Amino acid sequence: MELKKLPDIIFYNDLKDCSGTRSFNFKGIMHDDISILLDKLKVALRVGHHCAQPIMKKLGIKGTIRVSLAFYNDFEDIDKLIVALKKALSMLKG
Repeated sequence: MELKKLPDIIFYNDLKDCSGTRSFNFKGIMHDDISILLDKLKVALRVGHHCAQPIMKKLGIKGTIRVSLAFYNDFEDIDKLIVALKKALSMLKG
């Protein structure tokens, strides 16, 4: 999976599950900053507490990036996400 090859990625759900939803962050980068840049690159995702603020607060997590794939997504969508994340990381890490 290309997503787990991205530098400094932190996953919050088990990648062994065959779910189409992944929650993650990048060390040293705010989830909101990723969201703003990916929005400009026309990639839709969700950031924040995802209706789970009490548990995130208990775990010390300010929010996460969440990507959800469904039956209508294809490999091109996934490739676009990876390219956009790489571009955003490059911009934010300088």
